[in-house]
Amino acid sequence: MAKVKQRINKGVTGGFILSILFVIFGIFMLSVNLLETYEQLSKDGQVYTGIHDTKNDNTDLAVSIQSVSDLIEEAKTGDYYLAWTSDGYLVVVEVPRGDKTLQQLEKDEEDMLIEPYHFTARQVPFDAASQTKLKQYFSNTEVKDVVNTQSLLSIPEYSNNKLYMTIFAIVILAIGVGVMIVAIIQRGKNKKGYETLYAAYPELKNDFSLVEKNSKYYDTKLAISVYNNHILFMKQRFACVELDHIEWLGYNINTVYVRGIKTQTYSIVAHLGTVNSNTNEKNITPFAVGQGKYKVKMEPDIQAFFAFIGNHYPHIKLGEDNKPEKTKENKKMTIDEFLEHNKVKNTQEDSDE
Repeated sequence: MAKVKQRINKGVTGGFILSILFVIFGIFMLSVNLLETYEQLSKDGQVYTGIHDTKNDNTDLAVSIQSVSDLIEEAKTGDYYLAWTSDGYLVVVEVPRGDKTLQQLEKDEEDMLIEPYHFTARQVPFDAASQTKLKQYFSNTEVKDVVNTQSLLSIPEYSNNKLYMTIFAIVILAIGVGVMIVAIIQRGKNKKGYETLYAAYPELKNDFSLVEKNSKYYDTKLAISVYNNHILFMKQRFACVELDHIEWLGYNINTVYVRGIKTQTYSIVAHLGTVNSNTNEKNITPFAVGQGKYKVKMEPDIQAFFAFIGNHYPHIKLGEDNKPEKTKENKKMTIDEFLEHNKVKNTQEDSDE
């Protein structure tokens, strides 16, 4: 049996590791996206090479053109030009609607013969109707063997793809930072829980194993201890709750189906009552601590814990039907009724499966 000991990082280490992985992945994606320039694509061999190259469909490419023909179509999404590539192929180039860059290049054709125009675009396949239309259009022309009727080079698609990838990378980074913040907050809660415990029981600061030795109630499987006048939860995180403050106690079983596979987790939930020293008004604070995966074989341990609480601390109401807002309408259950009620309920849930 593992020796019980202080674990300030309980439930935190995994969060830190996950957050670091998210941050690294987000930075990597952002770097790759921002460094995807004409020069880098050319260096990596991602270059537009001609009419029969369909392997690069839906891929970002480096493009070099030496001549631009007339504007052939104006559409809602963009304007379409015919352009000659540096290696002698004719291809349709899509630019953002109203963009006059290629139109200006058409006027500077002599300069382009000396210095080709370089840009980055995404190779996008034409639909079947557009392919047929283009093939028919160029079928009786001298350029029919060098024109690409299978795909076009889209500058808007390239820009949109980079934008989406940038947003996605930022979201990944934000998730990583968020997970890290949650982990830091959780560590702070763990630390505060231990400080509360040590303030009440200084002897535990030097020898935390006394929790197991001197507890009124201790369950290794549930990682729950009733130490003097406090309940200690040590399963997924550390929490220390004074029994005198607990007015109601219960537990929730949450069921999730992922691809048909059933997964259940459970949490201990409570209502904590504290008195405001300034106004003498009682404040009720909801409390919950996750206990991890739930299995039917754990039910006897859970029921034994609630039976102990009910028998030794009669001021604590137990179970869903004994919640303060419901006791006005429902008769308060006894300990035996509560345990039997939950036993029947869980049996019914299992039979439904």
